[in-house]
Formats: sequence, structure tokens, C-alpha cells
Amino acid sequence: MHDAPARMQALLRAIESSPAIQDYMRQISLELRGLMQAYALDLSMCHAGGVLTPNAAQYYKLSAHLLATATRSNIRNNASGGVALGHVQSVMAAGNVREQCWVLSNLLFKDPSFALMRWLLSRPALGAGPAGAGGVRCLNEHTVAEYSGKVLAGRVGGSSPRLSIKSILCGQCSAHNRNIRRPRHRSERALFRLHAASIVPELSCRELPLVGDYLAESGGFLPWRTGHMQWELRPSSSFVQNALSHKQSTISGFSGHTDAMLTFARIFASFDMRLMTLVCVLWLCGCEHHSVYEVVATAREHGLPFAHEDAIEYAQGMLRALSPPAAAQAVCAEAAPRQACCAH
Repeated sequence: MHDAPARMQALLRAIESSPAIQDYMRQISLELRGLMQAYALDLSMCHAGGVLTPNAAQYYKLSAHLLATATRSNIRNNASGGVALGHVQSVMAAGNVREQCWVLSNLLFKDPSFALMRWLLSRPALGAGPAGAGGVRCLNEHTVAEYSGKVLAGRVGGSSPRLSIKSILCGQCSAHNRNIRRPRHRSERALFRLHAASIVPELSCRELPLVGDYLAESGGFLPWRTGHMQWELRPSSSFVQNALSHKQSTISGFSGHTDAMLTFARIFASFDMRLMTLVCVLWLCGCEHHSVYEVVATAREHGLPFAHEDAIEYAQGMLRALSPPAAAQAVCAEAAPRQACCAH
């Protein structure tokens, strides 16, 4: 069972065009940039003539490593989206939500080495060092301290000292999904390919070169492996049965990306549960990874007050609460698509 295309498109366009969402993602990206700068500054400090000072070459080397990490998997695994190395800064400043979430997720929870998070959570104390966690104003100090304690306890007192930071802080969705879905057979995946004309946001001029050759060869289909392509839900599972009982749409189960984003983005001072949930709706429903219900049901596990009402109407209600009265009527109407240009 899937969301009606017209209702889904109207919701996604409204989220995409929301000034509150755009401002929020700019603020989160600004705070991420501050964290990246603090990381490079702290790890580049050295003693020169008895004075602790940053080593410029090391600072730029560390910064370049983070920028490269932000672009990882542009081709491998056919992940949905992509950001080229030369576009990371412009995407953080004014990219579309898919591009900005690509950078955020790579740096916060998809990096196998967890370089940024490992540094942040291993600070000996808030404020330690020239760029210690407590001195980075973009952070929520209490969340950082909480996560640092959980990671330390998970590795020292847990069953496996080699658990990743992501496995310690989140990951319940993966456990739930093992019982409710199975991999779709390879022979069926092509039936669920994603056409570029159906995605929201539209491909930007930065994304287009990454997929342009494939689009030309495939007749407009994207190389991305979506949740719809990859997974098949078990009809008898409690998740599917519960969704059906509430007339909710399903695609691929609980959203691991929503779980991780709502967990890791909490480190930022400007984190907002409702705003970030709407960001995840646009990011993941706009390219057929999940239904709106799956995203908000996952956010419910993080404290979102969702009581299984119509998921699209619930998301529209959250969006209306962000909109000034004069603009509220646009929430339920299909917003005009934005041009795919570098100004996004």
C-alpha cells in the first residue's frame, strides 16, 4: 500500500518550499561547519617555541579529509544522491535537502571511521583543549555528554568493545526490520526503478553530472537503489498489519536513516524534532525509500507525538505550525516546482 501520488507530491513540494525548513537546514549546516572547524583546529594544535599553536598544513589536511568524507559513496552502492568534492561547501550553504542530508549523514554516521564523532565524544571534558566540545557554541553540551557516556559504557562494559558509535547510540530499527522485511529478488528490482521526473527535490545542476550518462542510457531512470527496490515487506508482520489497520502506506519498514539522523543531529544546538522529521520526510519519501508513515513512526520512537493518525495529514499539520498564517494555505496545495539550478 503506497501514498497517493498527488497527496505525496503536494506534501513534498510544500516541505521543499517552506522557508522554515530552508532556514533550519542552513542553520544545521552552519553548525556542522563549526564542528568541522573545531575538529581540524583541535587536532592541528602543536607546541612551537613553547606556545601551543595550530599547524596550518595539518589544519588544511584534516579539513580536506572531512570534505572528502562528505562525498563518499557517490558511486558505490548506488546510493540516492551524491555530492562532488568541489561542491560540499556550496551544498552546505545553499544545497537542496537531499544534498545537505547526504553531507550530514556521511559526516555524522556513515563514515566507517566515525572521525568527527569519535573526536567529539572522546573529548576528556567539556571545554577541554583549544577547541574542546564545550567551547563549540554550535553544540548541545548535554547531548554530547550523554552520548559520550553511552559510548564509553558500551565499549567498556558492553559485550563487544568494537561496537561502532552508531550501533551503540541507535540501531533498533535494524533489529525491528529483520522480522518485517526481506531483500527483494534481484530480478524484480528493475520493476521499481526510480524515474528522475518523479523525485522531489528535482536534480540540482550539481547532482545532474553525477547521473547524467546513466539517465541518457536508461531513458530517464536513476541509478539509485531505493528502499522500494531493495526491500519487500512481509505481509504477515505486525508492522504491516498495524499499518493496514490504520490505513497507512508502507514501502520498506522502519527508517534506519531517520533513526540515525534524529539521533546524531541532536548534538547540534538548533536541533528540533519536528523540523528534522519533516526534513527526513522530504529526504527519504522524495525518492521512494520510505512512506511518510514509516518516517513519522520511526520518529515516534524518538518522542514525536504521533498516534497513528493519517501520516500525510500529520506531516501537513506539523508544516502548518511552522508557516505564517498568510502562507498556511499553501501547505495543502501543490507548490510550484523549483528550478534545478546551483542557486538551490
